Amino acid sequence: MKSADFIPSGKIRPHEQRVKDFIRWVYDREHIKGEPPRIIFSDQKESDDMHHTGWYNHHEHTMYVYTGNRNLIDILRTVAHELRHVKQGGQGRIHGHSPPGSKLERDADAEGLAGISASKARAAAKAGNFEDFKAKTGAGDLAQPLYDA
Repeated sequence: MKSADFIPSGKIRPHEQRVKDFIRWVYDREHIKGEPPRIIFSDQKESDDMHHTGWYNHHEHTMYVYTGNRNLIDILRTVAHELRHVKQGGQGRIHGHSPPGSKLERDADAEGLAGISASKARAAAKAGNFEDFKAKTGAGDLAQPLYDA
């Protein structure tokens, strides 16, 4: 798999390699075909009323991920959710915008890592479900904050 065109924000830069490794891990685990999308991480939301933490533009093959004031596990969960949309696009399932609650969104929430809360992720790590990811990336505590409180 070719490495993603990765545009990190200032706050996520120290975790850049870990996130890249996570993307490769999700691609392998979920059998996602094709080139990874361009991924833009931003500490700032596009507007004050924007409620999304990430989105995928199928036509531009670009993912946007909001990183401001979020734990690493939350960012990774958003990345996993958006990568599910990349897979859906590769399967020819995306035909325009998918509003919250749509089948595409429900599928992306239910599949892969997207539906895992931080506490469930820690429990999964203890049970061994994330051990291959942790071993490859040195992820340690996935719920570590990226920001000072």
